[in-house]
Amino acid sequence: MVGFAIVKLRILTALLLAGSIAACTANAPAPQATESESAPVVEDIPVSPVEAAFNLLRKQAAAMLADDEAGWLAAVDPGQPALQARYRTMFATLHALDVSQFVYTPHLLNDPTEPVLKIDAQVSYCFSMGLCPLYGSLNTDAPSVRQTLTLKSVGGKLAITALADSKETSSLEPTPWENTALTFRQGDRVTVAATASEATHLDDVLAVAESAAKLNDRIAGYMQNPQKRYRIYLADAKAWRTWYAGETDKWVVGYSINLNADGADVVLNMPALLGDRKLLVTTVKHEMGHVVTHSGVNGRGRGDMWLTEGIAEYIGWSPVTATGSWRRPSVHATVHSSRRPTSIALPPPAKDASDQKMDAFYGLSHFAMSCLAGKYGERALFDFVRYRMQNGFEYDDAARRAFHQPFATVDKACVAWIRAKA
Repeated sequence: MVGFAIVKLRILTALLLAGSIAACTANAPAPQATESESAPVVEDIPVSPVEAAFNLLRKQAAAMLADDEAGWLAAVDPGQPALQARYRTMFATLHALDVSQFVYTPHLLNDPTEPVLKIDAQVSYCFSMGLCPLYGSLNTDAPSVRQTLTLKSVGGKLAITALADSKETSSLEPTPWENTALTFRQGDRVTVAATASEATHLDDVLAVAESAAKLNDRIAGYMQNPQKRYRIYLADAKAWRTWYAGETDKWVVGYSINLNADGADVVLNMPALLGDRKLLVTTVKHEMGHVVTHSGVNGRGRGDMWLTEGIAEYIGWSPVTATGSWRRPSVHATVHSSRRPTSIALPPPAKDASDQKMDAFYGLSHFAMSCLAGKYGERALFDFVRYRMQNGFEYDDAARRAFHQPFATVDKACVAWIRAKA
């Protein structure tokens, strides 16, 4: 802010002048003080209310990273217990998630002369990262959310008196940590968080996820995409419709959402997963597979759905191949129909596709991965995925690098393999 810049400039100038004078008079007798001389007066430079508000937010963000709850809450109106509780919950939740960056980028929304200030605050954040991505580049910066803050003087001190969601939101909002009280379990590689109604499933899901992490850590090595830590959220029905803009597709039981360059979060629809142990295990492995194969993909990557979902199915069912999955009947019906696929590179299904068509799409994509792994080796399969999804190579270039074959040759061989095996 301008006020701080002036203060620093004046102090620096004084120090430089003092140094210059000392250098010039080093060999001269020390001057004698006279009665008229006095100590220099350093005047406080007033800051505007807007500068004071922005300074308050900077101090609050610094308190978050310093694990200073008292400093974090000091910015909040002490006369509002509910608001204090919300900020206290946010503080505890972010630290349970191993917050490593929390930065406000504030913008004033109203007239700076008004006694109540409205501020649009963009919050960029990271978890478990020593060096957070820089802010400002699409899909390569830190993830962020936007909040609308109200600040005014309370008892002679500026304080946050209201927190609301911004009218300008994205698919990364609202996050689970913004306004939900969560219960946590921490494993060696995975953090699992749940809403109150799903907290009884934390230990079970953590055990499943820790086992899945061993597989996915190995695959992350193939993909050159190591993960500091995996995060999984157990959503109840309300959270499922709310978190990250809400999920509305009825056939979805879990998803992984990229947090720009800071990995991904996994969200599970627990009401849909309860009662089917195999579905829970394959879903956790599948979604964690998305994290290691698709998160942090740069702008050159290609997110082909058949490849994205096929490799996640391959991971989710591992070590079982596609011939052992419950999607095999749908695949069999499709490859022996009059509209059987002629390529493994399937177009994405329509949004209103039937359950059978969706099942066949996922199954065919899984069969394609099993074919590639069986014919060319698992390492070559993940090289192909990496070349396409991360580097953006065309199919033929990626196939020649990974399989040492043109994609047309690979494609034809796997189409025949799927027809024979399904």
